[in-house]
Amino acid sequence: AAPVLSDAQLAQFDELGFVLLDTDGLVSPAWLDEAEATWDRLKDGVEHPNNTASAVERTTDEGYARAVSHPLFEGAAKQILRSDSVRLIEDGPHIREPAATMGRDAGDDDFDAAKSWAHGCHIDWQVTESGFLATPRRDLCAIWMWLNDVPAERGAM
Repeated sequence: AAPVLSDAQLAQFDELGFVLLDTDGLVSPAWLDEAEATWDRLKDGVEHPNNTASAVERTTDEGYARAVSHPLFEGAAKQILRSDSVRLIEDGPHIREPAATMGRDAGDDDFDAAKSWAHGCHIDWQVTESGFLATPRRDLCAIWMWLNDVPAERGAM
């Protein structure tokens, strides 16, 4: 298969730790429409601490399986990790609420740690320089796919 990322994009990843990929021409409008419709279907009415569709629903939904198994994701991950094979270890789509409805920052007077964690806080993964420079890389590769616009009021992504 043809490489997903150019040499310049891989160099940017090595320097900055991220790369943005314009999916025009890499995924069809029909695929994007199905992925967005699948997410809308899975998140509607689902009660979950992180506003995500439940793992059970995701594993049984054919549209969701088609979305996360697009060859674009595997190809980009293989290049970034310098590996002949990669594994999907987490596939949690999520929606981030506006900051006004979340737990706010720890310095705020009305900070609520439990509410903040319930809306998607995380613990960072640490990688050593030797792990990052290794071939294959000893690291995780997070790939985010926006299915709709991310306006400024949604916060930094």
